Amino acid sequence: YKMTFGTEPYHIQNTSDPYYKSLIAGKIGKCNKNRNCLIPIEARKLSLLKSMLQIEENERCDISEIISHDYFKSYYKRYQRRIEDQSKKQQERNIQASKSFFPYYGIKSF
Repeated sequence: YKMTFGTEPYHIQNTSDPYYKSLIAGKIGKCNKNRNCLIPIEARKLSLLKSMLQIEENERCDISEIISHDYFKSYYKRYQRRIEDQSKKQQERNIQASKSFFPYYGIKSF
């Protein structure tokens, strides 16, 4: 949001803040209109921002939904293989790191 509009989506996380109130209602466009934001935003980007800024975590999109969103569709199509390969490598590194980070889990208890 800040990278697009140059400001945070709200000032305080409270319904007394009109910008936060707009965000809760899923009205990001209205939030920017209230600020007299003149930065044009295409529908695909607005849709992505709305899905990323959901207040309820279970309603928020995850990384796989983000990279396959219409906004990134052409980018993802072009680099899908590389993204998937890097993800697998990262998962393998995370598994190895977790094994070396907690070596005492492998020790038998008496």
